[in-house]
Amino acid sequence: MFNNFTVKVNKYVIIYFLCAHFILFDTVRWVVLGNQLDKNLKFTGYYLTNLTKMKKLLLLLLFPLLSFSQQQITKVTFNQDDELRLGAEPDELIRISVHTTESISNASLLISSAGWGDGLASQPMTSESDTEFYYDYVIPADSSLTNGALNISFSVDALETYSVKFAVADVRQPEGQGNSFRPYEINSIANLSWVFDSHPGHTSANFKQTQDLDLQGYSWMSKTDFNYPNFNLSSPSLNYFNYDGNGHTLQNISLTETNKKQNFGFFGNIAYGSIMNLTIDNMTYDILYTGDENLNNVGLLCGSLDRSYLFDVIVKNSTLTITSKSYVNNVGALMGRIGYSRFIENVTSQDNTITIKGTPNSTNHYSNYVGGLFGNMDYLDQYNSLSKFYSKNNTITLSGYGNYIGGLTNMNYIFSGQTETNNSEYLTLSEFHTENISITITDDVFDSNGNGRASTRVGGLFGSLKTNSNYSDKTHAELIKSSATGTITLKMGREVGGLIGNAEARISDVYSKVDINIDLGTYADWQNTSGNTTWGSSKLNEEYTNIGGLIGVLTYKGRALSNSYSAASFTVSGINFTDDLLYIDYTGDGNLDQPKRWGSVIGNTNNNNADEFVADNVFYNSDLVSYEAVAPLDYNDSNPRQALVNAVGKTTADLKLISNFMKKGWDFVTEVSNGTDDIWDINNGTTATAINEGYPIFSHQIENGPLAVMPIILTPSSDFSTGLMVSTRQLIATSALGGTSTISATSSNSDIVSVVVENTVTDGDITTSDLVFTYNGIEGTTGNALITVIGENTNTETGEIEFTYFQDQNAPIIETLRFYNGTQMRLGGKTGENIRVEVVLSESAGETNTIDLTGWGPDVTADMSIDSENDKKLFYNFSIPEDATQTEAKVTVSINASDVSNNTSFKTSNFVVADVRQPEGQGNSFTPYQINSIANLSWVFDSHPGHTSANFKQTQDLDLQGYSWMSKTDFNYPNFNLSSPSLNYFNYDGNGHTLQNISLTETNKKQNFGFFGNIAYGSIMNLTIDNMTYDILYTGDENLNNVGLLCGSLDRSYLFDVIVKNSTLTITSKSYVNNVGALMGRIGYSRFIENVTSQDNTITIKGTPNSTNHYSNYVGGLFGNMDYLDQYNSLSKFYSKNNTITLSGYGNYIGGLTNMNYIFSGQTETNNSEYLTLSEFHTENISITITDDVFDSNGNGRASTRVGGLFGSLKTNSNYSDKTHAELIKSSATGTITLKMGREVGGLIGNAEARISDVYSKVDINIDLGTYADWQNTSGNTTWGSSKLNEEYTNIGGLIGVLTYKGRALSNSYSAASFTVSGINFTDDLLYIDYTGDGNLDQPKRWGSVIGNTNNNNADEFVADNVFYNTDLVSYEAVAPWVTSNPRQALVNAVGKTTAEMTVSTIYEAAIWDISTNMSSSSIWGINAELNGGYPYFNDIIDSYFVPTITLIGDPNIYLLLEDTYTELGATAVDYTGVDISNDIVIDSSNVDTLVEGIYNVTYNVSDSDGNIAEQVIRKVYVKPASFYKPVINLLGSNPLELDINVDFNDPGAIATTYLGTYISEQIIVTGTDVLDTSTEGTYALYYNVTDAEGNVADQVIRTVSVVDNTVYVRPEITLVGAAEVYVLLGTDYVEENATAEDSEGVSLTTAIVIDATSVDTSVEGDYTVTYDVTDANGTEAIQVERIVYVRSEAFFIPTLVLNGEAEISLELNAMYGDLGAVATDYYGNDISASIVLTGTVDTSVEGEYLLNYNVTDAEGNAAIQISRTVTVGTTLGLDGFSTMEDVKLYPNPTFDKVFVKLVNLKRLEVYDINSRKLFESTEHQVSLSSYDSGIYFIKVINKENHSRMFKIILK
Repeated sequence: MFNNFTVKVNKYVIIYFLCAHFILFDTVRWVVLGNQLDKNLKFTGYYLTNLTKMKKLLLLLLFPLLSFSQQQITKVTFNQDDELRLGAEPDELIRISVHTTESISNASLLISSAGWGDGLASQPMTSESDTEFYYDYVIPADSSLTNGALNISFSVDALETYSVKFAVADVRQPEGQGNSFRPYEINSIANLSWVFDSHPGHTSANFKQTQDLDLQGYSWMSKTDFNYPNFNLSSPSLNYFNYDGNGHTLQNISLTETNKKQNFGFFGNIAYGSIMNLTIDNMTYDILYTGDENLNNVGLLCGSLDRSYLFDVIVKNSTLTITSKSYVNNVGALMGRIGYSRFIENVTSQDNTITIKGTPNSTNHYSNYVGGLFGNMDYLDQYNSLSKFYSKNNTITLSGYGNYIGGLTNMNYIFSGQTETNNSEYLTLSEFHTENISITITDDVFDSNGNGRASTRVGGLFGSLKTNSNYSDKTHAELIKSSATGTITLKMGREVGGLIGNAEARISDVYSKVDINIDLGTYADWQNTSGNTTWGSSKLNEEYTNIGGLIGVLTYKGRALSNSYSAASFTVSGINFTDDLLYIDYTGDGNLDQPKRWGSVIGNTNNNNADEFVADNVFYNSDLVSYEAVAPLDYNDSNPRQALVNAVGKTTADLKLISNFMKKGWDFVTEVSNGTDDIWDINNGTTATAINEGYPIFSHQIENGPLAVMPIILTPSSDFSTGLMVSTRQLIATSALGGTSTISATSSNSDIVSVVVENTVTDGDITTSDLVFTYNGIEGTTGNALITVIGENTNTETGEIEFTYFQDQNAPIIETLRFYNGTQMRLGGKTGENIRVEVVLSESAGETNTIDLTGWGPDVTADMSIDSENDKKLFYNFSIPEDATQTEAKVTVSINASDVSNNTSFKTSNFVVADVRQPEGQGNSFTPYQINSIANLSWVFDSHPGHTSANFKQTQDLDLQGYSWMSKTDFNYPNFNLSSPSLNYFNYDGNGHTLQNISLTETNKKQNFGFFGNIAYGSIMNLTIDNMTYDILYTGDENLNNVGLLCGSLDRSYLFDVIVKNSTLTITSKSYVNNVGALMGRIGYSRFIENVTSQDNTITIKGTPNSTNHYSNYVGGLFGNMDYLDQYNSLSKFYSKNNTITLSGYGNYIGGLTNMNYIFSGQTETNNSEYLTLSEFHTENISITITDDVFDSNGNGRASTRVGGLFGSLKTNSNYSDKTHAELIKSSATGTITLKMGREVGGLIGNAEARISDVYSKVDINIDLGTYADWQNTSGNTTWGSSKLNEEYTNIGGLIGVLTYKGRALSNSYSAASFTVSGINFTDDLLYIDYTGDGNLDQPKRWGSVIGNTNNNNADEFVADNVFYNTDLVSYEAVAPWVTSNPRQALVNAVGKTTAEMTVSTIYEAAIWDISTNMSSSSIWGINAELNGGYPYFNDIIDSYFVPTITLIGDPNIYLLLEDTYTELGATAVDYTGVDISNDIVIDSSNVDTLVEGIYNVTYNVSDSDGNIAEQVIRKVYVKPASFYKPVINLLGSNPLELDINVDFNDPGAIATTYLGTYISEQIIVTGTDVLDTSTEGTYALYYNVTDAEGNVADQVIRTVSVVDNTVYVRPEITLVGAAEVYVLLGTDYVEENATAEDSEGVSLTTAIVIDATSVDTSVEGDYTVTYDVTDANGTEAIQVERIVYVRSEAFFIPTLVLNGEAEISLELNAMYGDLGAVATDYYGNDISASIVLTGTVDTSVEGEYLLNYNVTDAEGNAAIQISRTVTVGTTLGLDGFSTMEDVKLYPNPTFDKVFVKLVNLKRLEVYDINSRKLFESTEHQVSLSSYDSGIYFIKVINKENHSRMFKIILK
């Protein structure tokens, strides 16, 4: 492949100086001949695309003097036979060839030093023929590849010089503009290299890859292939960079980096951008860093991603190798670090290898934040979820130790994006998976003291997971549906988990199958430099702590871990280790139990309080690991946290049974009892190799599920709370395989509650039973028991559920509290609208039920009503108060409720009104919020933070009729209540829909007015605003700024395909007004603006009655002003149609369309050949009226300035000096401009600094001078200040008032503008002047038929060419004279023509305009007598006028029954002239098949006689079965419905709708009510039927009403006489103490009690039960009462006596002795220590042995066995003088804290108290006694020869 650059040059340079003709017709003409001319080559001169037209121009303009011999360069080529790309090898040749039209003898070239390398002096070219010459240019070795542009000059026959610029980089620039709507298209490696070589890193740009790219053979980062100019810093960055892989792949990439220290990756660092839809395959990345600083942010895709988006990205089959002297931070297979970003989803790392190792000379090498996907994610501010992160078959190998190592990633400080009115949800992390991860940390690292360093926070999924919420009640996020499998191998580590190393989150529905291997190595591997088996002061078991099968450390208060399992294993290997180095004795029994803080599930919870829940419904595999579920905290820990843990060890077989999980409430596919989310699946129904080895797996991980075969499903499983003594709960058992099921139930504590299963009924697969609870305690007391329910069926696996029964008179009886009762409520509801608050109780409601509401309007306290359909339901309808403050609509609701047993409950909840209005979606650019209602729309403003990025898409037209949008009673703008409201990063896509009938009113706000206020860094697109009224009153003294119907200001944003029509904007302001437009007041710093229209709108600006200096600046029919726009190469399609602008006071910068100031092109160094082009800007039928004069403080009038039918002012610039101004083309204005006093007024533009061609104006300019009094000053003079009237009315032109441009400023344009001057009491000399000096008044000063003033008075500056104006309408000169001699007329080729001449094509064709009389022509101009008054028009906008119109007859939607016949209703059509062409309509209904159900399109098309094609119209035909047309009946209330006997029945009713959704509920007929007898128990049926207007009959719906007698009889009560537990001596008689009983009326039943003591046998030791039963007169049985009889031998009754302290004690002579005593308990366990009798004494002043005896007797006379203590008094400790160690010194003595020891060969110190008890020992030369009480202590000093000496120390 080769690139052929071809240029043909016609050079006609004619200087008519000899003939005094001052005309420079054309300096250079370049004509495109080659079919591959690079559009970006830069030349001097102008483009002429048709040689024939050029010749015509020459025939018209050139004199015969043009007979010089001219050589023409027809072609210049570069590397014709070889592709040239930037970054070619040094010394490569560029062959530069020149081809001429005529024979020449020689040619030479010169390459400027400003080009590529050092340039080239003038060199001769080699001749191939007399018309072809070439030169082989060698790329210099030191070429600057980033400045690849050659400035080349050619000299032919030493006569003329020609210059071109060969921009080498341009051949690689991709197609597109680089914005989000027209991204650069990457379809080659050359395009890809341009991304990095030429695109500025700090500039916003968008790229889309169009095919797979193979980079095999390119060393990507090397200079010989491609260079990264933006990546040559230590921290490269691409800002506002967006790359869409478009589903394609970049493969076979090789990168090598040496001694760069951060942000490594294919894309380096990306900020404020995105990467999406991309696969990286087979990438090798080798990094070597020998610096002393740390190395940061490494990933195969990019090193760091900040404030950006990432989704649908895969990196696979790749290798990342890092060799670094110092430590490494943030390394991931995709990315090293993601920070402050928002939308991350569906990203995968697969089959990748990460290896990090130290250089040979590294001494402290380690790694932080390493992950198989990302190294670290921090400070992310998410909406409500993150999901779909995958790491598959990846390997991570680290030398040295590692911190924060995750198989997937690490997360730190991840925040939810909740708002004040939307904070009910947690930030949810879901579907995060690591499959077959391999993490290996191979080496140990020792610090400078020789102490080993342990790896910390290592996990199969996350090394660390730390999340937060913006709201305190959602402190942590929630991790769900995530897993990890694989292996973790390390030598020394803590906080290690199969799933997570350290977690601060709520976690549910996760699992780990990670094997944790602790390779302890050899003795030498872990001992310190002193040879000891410790690191610092810690033993090995201090380092290997906090290790769990799921989580190493879990921090969370509440239900931290639930519905999860661990099938992780633990393997410990190593040589020369004994268990006591790693294992510890937890129980104190002398046996080594397990490693410290190792747990089968969790190593440590950091929650040691008994009231904090840790784990629920969690399992671990007891075949793989035998540690406790949650490890004990320390050696002596009684592990109170175990009481908080519902985590059970199961065998491998049990962990593969679905029933074990379902009975704990796990949500599996196909079942509904535990939920309908279908979270889990299990391969329990196959004999083949099971998926996930038969363990539970997530349903989203199964492609062809569900797999599970359901056991019996039992419901409900939730805990049950009641205050009643007897209560009933219905159970349902469902068998997926049919058969008869049996249900049984047991209670864990029948003393508290007994359960009975009754009334079992089986119907098909469903079996129902009543579970009856009987509370066996005393009424009014509390208790609980675990209830187990088992369902058995021979056809399927047994099902089991467990729940807790609570008996508590004071327990909460409120089960649910909800709002709205199913109806949608929006913030800003109409006054009096109701919010229904509903409360459901666990029992029937009592009489006292109240509600308190605070926070919205006045506080409310009221009684709640009992629902007539359900006596357990309470409700209250809250009426919105008139003075409600909608922006504070967060209502606190407090409920006090009671049940029939007078059990009371209290519940408080926050009712956030705005939440129900939140639209669907996540608000990012990929899943925007869906605006499908006015409620959704109001949420945009009421609840969405103005500074937060969000995206919205409207899904249907919305009518706001009746809503005063800004008023409090409907909607309020909390973000708009400032004087300058702003919506930042706000993107609204109307999706082709309309917002209509809008009414806004503003008072005394001073800036940024509009429906959307102010938008920055956002976009508005595809939207129509129809019939909007906006009234603004501002009485402040400051100026009022930025007003538009759509929005006041648009900054740094996008706008396209937007229409505002049929609307009115009225501003009344005391002071002056800036920036007002029908769409927007101001657009600043924005880039992509296209296809925007303002139509049939009215703008009125007036002063308040007290305003003294009211005027307006920057007002436009579309936009008020556009400034500081940095465009790419074009702006187009701006329309203002039938708009009216009326201003009181004077106005500056008033345009029928807009004003433009400082509009820049977006050219780059290698792409600056084109002008910024403004095209297709049109104003149709504009009316601009400036009605009043304004006088300053001196009484001098003020004139309006810069007023135009299209632009008031047009000021454009380029970023490059040779393109100082932009180009306006194909634009027009029609209408009227009326003003009293003004200057710089043009029919098209008031003041222009631009190159202009192919434009026209048909604007009538009316100067209404008014009366004498209107313009004279306060002194009565006819002057304003020092100027006469003709000084004010200057610079007025039919096209342009003032034009500033050097060169061919105006061409191929015309003016059909007219000038009208009216007024009273004026003479011509006030306005007209004498230009010619002949004494006659000629015309107003600087008024021109085309241009009023050019500001170009130099004779060598060309002004106008091929321009026409209508002499029938105006007779002024084309360009107004400046002075009487008017030399500029010589520069003007502008001709006056009559109307007749200007309405035929002849004059335009002669001027070589691109014009055609053929209406289907592609030429710029068209001309037709029937269009545009016969004047030329633009073909690209006139085509729409010719389109025919089709109108359907009948409904656009037709509904048919299957097998019906479709009958065509037809349509009508007219052409653009109104002629009926209905007979020409082509109707296609061929696809309608009434035999097959479906929706079919019938199409209607037509074209007129001229070939104009109408827009296709479609009629939809719905073919449906009869069932589709049936009305649908939905019952309200319960079905079946239970009704208490003798209670009136109120039918809850039903709703009926037709197939079109029309309500016909009032036509429902209900039968069966006459049979319903509420006084008789039984089951009754009510029948609901309805028929619609078309005779369609709904399916009958039946409601079952059960009338039941729920009368509850109170049981008798039995009360024991005496104790409930009795102890009897073996062999003695049991004496019965009896009991008493009475019924509910207080009648004694004591004599009827049946006592059963037959089981008591006092001859045999044991526990016996005596039962007591009674039945009252109604046959109601009492709850059985029991007495326990314990028969025991005599030894049982002997008290227990135990010494405190040792039985033998040695004391120093004269020491103080205090007896430690003893403890005694009787056989009941009562403490009787106070009864102990001590005998014996101790005399410490006399050496010897002393015996002390202890005895005790209990209250029943039972004596304990005597115990004794021996105390020996003597010289036992060896004080000073008893040792030969004379060189030992201890000081100070006495001491207040520390004691220092001076001894060279000290081995250790032992510290004793005065009772010779050893307190502690130390190897240091000092000890501290500060933690002990003052007194006498002894320190034994031992040297290395094991000699010792004892010292007495006094501690003060």
